[in-house]
Amino acid sequence: MKTFPKNWLILIGLLIVAFLSGCSGVFKTNSGINQPDFRTGTQGIEISLLENSLPATMYENTPLTLAFELWNKGSYDFLNGVYSVSYDPSYMTLDRSAGELPELYGKSVENPTGEKRIVALLGTTKSLPSQLERITLPLVITACYEYSTIASPAVCIDTDILKQIPSNKKSCAVKSLSFSGQGAPIAVTSIVPRMYAGAGETARPEFTITIRNSGRGFVIASDRIYDACASDAVVAEEFNVADLKVTLSDSQLRCRPDSLKFVGGQATVVCSLEEGIDKIFGAYSAPLIIEMSYGYSTSLSKSFELKRII
Repeated sequence: MKTFPKNWLILIGLLIVAFLSGCSGVFKTNSGINQPDFRTGTQGIEISLLENSLPATMYENTPLTLAFELWNKGSYDFLNGVYSVSYDPSYMTLDRSAGELPELYGKSVENPTGEKRIVALLGTTKSLPSQLERITLPLVITACYEYSTIASPAVCIDTDILKQIPSNKKSCAVKSLSFSGQGAPIAVTSIVPRMYAGAGETARPEFTITIRNSGRGFVIASDRIYDACASDAVVAEEFNVADLKVTLSDSQLRCRPDSLKFVGGQATVVCSLEEGIDKIFGAYSAPLIIEMSYGYSTSLSKSFELKRII
C-alpha cells in the first residue's frame, strides 16, 4: 500500500480545518449551527460580598454572617481550588476560615455568563478592650485555583522564503497578530511570525509570542495553590510561572524558554518548528494552538468598624 509523507498528511488536515472553519467569532456545531465564541475577556474567578454581608459598622459580641459570591467569569471550567479568609481573631471568630472552592463552570452556550456559587460563614464579634471605643478591622478573602488559557488563531505559513511568487497569487500573508483576551486572566496579547530557511527544501516557521497577566491577581505554580492560600511558605520561583504547550497543525513546537516566567506581568517565548515544512506547500493558513495551565490567586479586601455597645 502506498503511504503519504508526513507533510502531505499535514496539508490534508489543513484543508479539512479550512473547510470546517466558520466565521470569525463563532463556532460551528455538528448540526451546522453557528454559536458564539466564549473565549473572550480577561477574567477568571471573581469574588464579591453579598449585600448586607459584613456591614460597614458592627457592634461587639454580635453574631455575623460573612457571605460571598464566587463567579467564574472566564471561559474555562474550574474544578480544583481553595479559599481562605484572613482576619484578626482578637476581635472576631468564624466557624471556618478556609475550605474547598465549589466547582464552577465557565461560560458556555447553556450559561453564557458563567457559573456562580455562594459561600456563607457564621461568626461572632468579640468584646473590645476597655480602652477602645471603636476600631477599624481589615478582612481579606482569597481564592486560589487552577485555570487554563487556550488561544487558537489561524496563522499564515509561507514557505516561499525567496519571494519568488507574487503576493497577489498567495492565499495569505505572514503578519503580526494582536489579541485582547481568551476568557482567562492570562492572555496571549501578540504573535509575531517569521519564516526562515530550513534544512534542504524546507522552511522553518518561528513565532514570538507575548503573554500577559491581564487579571487582578497573582500567577502561581499550579501545584502550590493550597500552600499559597494557606499562607504557607511559597518560594519566589513558584510565583509568576505557568506551563506552556504550543502546536502548529498537530506538530508540537520547540519553545525557548519551555515554560512561562512573568516579569512585570509579562512573558515572551519564541517557538519554532525545527523540522521545517516542505517548500512545495507554498502559502496557507494553519491553526496555532497555545495552551497554558497555571495556578491563580485573587483576593477581595474589606474593612469594617467594630464599635462598643454603650
